[in-house]
Order: sequence, then C-alpha cells, then structure tokens
Amino acid sequence: VLRPPPPVYKLLGAGGLEPDTRPEVSKLSGGTLGYYVRPGKHSMTRDEVFEAVLDFCAGRFTRSAIFLVTQQKVVGFGGRGDGFDPSRIRSVVVGLDAPSIFSHFLTGSEFYYGPVPGLPANQQFYRGLGMPPPERILLVPVQNKERLIALVYGDLPSNRREDPDIALYRRLVQKAVLALEI
Repeated sequence: VLRPPPPVYKLLGAGGLEPDTRPEVSKLSGGTLGYYVRPGKHSMTRDEVFEAVLDFCAGRFTRSAIFLVTQQKVVGFGGRGDGFDPSRIRSVVVGLDAPSIFSHFLTGSEFYYGPVPGLPANQQFYRGLGMPPPERILLVPVQNKERLIALVYGDLPSNRREDPDIALYRRLVQKAVLALEI
C-alpha cells in the first residue's frame, strides 16, 4: 500500500504522489519524485533501471540515450527519440583517450550543458549515430562509489529556448544509482 509522501517531501516541494493516487505499473510517474512501480519482484536489474531512466527522459528531450562507461571507452546502451536507431546507438564506441563530450567527465564534472564542440571524436560519434550534432545537449554522469559507470544524454531542438532542469536530472541519476545498489 502506498502512503502519502512524508512532510519533509512537501517541505522540499517534492510532491508527485497524492494519497489517493497510485502510479501505473511499469510506468514512471510524472511527479518530482518519479515513482516507478514494477510488477513482481522489487529489485531491478541494471537494464531495467536504465530503461526507466530513458522512459523518464523521453518526453523531455528530442532524443535521449544512455552510454555505458567501461575500460576507458563509452558504449551505447539504448535511446529514444527522433532519428535514433537503437542498433546504431548500441554499436557506437568512443574512446576516452581523445578529447570529446564524454572525456569531459574524467575530471569529475557534474554535468555538461551546451553546444557540441567540433572535436574530431564528437564528429565521428555523430556520424556513427547517422545524424548531425544538435544545437545543445545535456550530459549527466552516473557514478557509483565515485566510479563513472554511465552517462545520461539528452538533446534539445533549436526552437526550444528554455534550459533543462539540471538539478532534476542530477536527482534522477542519484535515484538510478540507489536502484542499482539494491
């Protein structure tokens, strides 16, 4: 049985689950807390956690994706949105030994928001995706015990003028890490 959010959530303005509502099973709620109720067992696999993150981002960006970080390279996990081909995303590999939008996070950056720099590795990355670089992107690192394990990617259309809520996406990745640890 779901219970209403504790008063501390209300104090922080983090509503999203009213006492008389229950989120749909297998669908991330739209509230600030982002409840996700899954059928059956209560723990989630890495892939299920990342799919829930992608579901959350899908309605907020033109395209969103998750890239896994392993052995000094970035590998596509999955994505959503206009022009994203899942097989192309999974086949993308970017080395972290050359400057790129991804190598930015080796120094502990908390996020990147802005235009895609015209670096050769970035150009190759977007060629691999089969699309030109977008006007603006947001990248947020997913870190587990100070180890970079993934990056959440979102890009925005040129006609959208408001900036993304970076704090929201940082909270999202924090929740993803908690779910991965359970």
